[in-house]
Amino acid sequence: ANNKGVATGNTKPSYFYQISGAMNVKEGFTLEQKNDWKIGVALTAGENPLGTRIGLDGDYLMKISKRGFITYGMLNVGANFNEEELLVDIAGGFGYGIPFTRFAEITPSIMVGGLIKPTLEEAADAILSDSIYDESEAAEFVGYFVDPGVRLAVRIQPLSIFVSTGYQLNISTNEMNLLNSGTYIKAGIKWTF
Repeated sequence: ANNKGVATGNTKPSYFYQISGAMNVKEGFTLEQKNDWKIGVALTAGENPLGTRIGLDGDYLMKISKRGFITYGMLNVGANFNEEELLVDIAGGFGYGIPFTRFAEITPSIMVGGLIKPTLEEAADAILSDSIYDESEAAEFVGYFVDPGVRLAVRIQPLSIFVSTGYQLNISTNEMNLLNSGTYIKAGIKWTF
């Protein structure tokens, strides 16, 4: 029970769910709550239908249930490299973390985002030739994507190591430049602040 207030004898007990630590909580322990910022930041690398992806993926712990189930808000940014071009992805979505031990969690998720193609060659040519370059043309929006997936994480708070997989459905805005869709896999290291 939270005993910070005046002891009335009618204090309702609160729920406690242990999310880290090797030692089990035992009767007689004094528990002290230390809130973090609920923000996780991960460096990721993997393969998807657009090529090799290097990214910075983030999540925000929106809610944790009485039994440790977690609702995440997610935001991902990445660079996709292949032999022909560089595409930048930006996506937002939600995940639902299901702990099956104190140290492991599976998180089904859904992400929706856009794909941008930086026009780096045009910018470089304009700078080298000292000609006028319109900065509003520094990038071209090339498509949307929907990304249902699942993340399997090993957690040793505040550190997590994870693998994610799913299907990336890419929708091109240009019929002349169709984007491939297919499965993806990525791995990452996440730190929770």
